[in-house]
Amino acid sequence: MPRAPQTHATLDEIAALRQRSDDPLSILELAQRLAALGRDHLPEADRLCADLIARFPDSPLVRRAKELRTRIAQASIRCVDHGELRMDVVRYIAGALARFDELGPRRREEIALEIALLSECGIDIADPASKYVLKALPGNYSGLQLLAIMYAAFRQ
Repeated sequence: MPRAPQTHATLDEIAALRQRSDDPLSILELAQRLAALGRDHLPEADRLCADLIARFPDSPLVRRAKELRTRIAQASIRCVDHGELRMDVVRYIAGALARFDELGPRRREEIALEIALLSECGIDIADPASKYVLKALPGNYSGLQLLAIMYAAFRQ
């Protein structure tokens, strides 16, 4: 009997995993398979990992879910087709560096620390909405902007 194409098997496996939404291992497997399907599926894979972390904080799978979220975040920052840096991220970093020149090293450190503390609760870099507010730096920021600002601060 000929074997079905891999994509059909994967889609069938994904459908089966979706049925087991109360099992942390199934949630993690589903997230991994979606992430492997490519950029279009990364936001859902990230949401699944965040859900697993929130719903099953004592599970030994939380570490793996956090690692997958990190890989998803890294993939989101680079252009998938060419592996080149995203120009929006480059602009965020350049803007942060210019701002730090005006504010000085002490304020830069305050900003970086505030973002780092905020990131412990989770920053959604896949959502382009400017929904984050900092006490140390006026304005509203997207998760990706905050990540770029923190990166620039730590690199300085």
